[in-house]
Amino acid sequence: MMKRLLSRCLRRYGKLIAALALAITTANVNSCCIWINHQPELPDGANNLRKF
Repeated sequence: MMKRLLSRCLRRYGKLIAALALAITTANVNSCCIWINHQPELPDGANNLRKF
């Protein structure tokens, strides 16, 4: 029962979650942290999302 519910939710909201993750990654790539010593490392493919 729980496995079926989880599978149904992933099918229904999977594209939404992927689009949201892409939007958050794009916003993260195009900004910097205000604390100089805490700029987190980005994934290798994230540099392709830069706008500048």
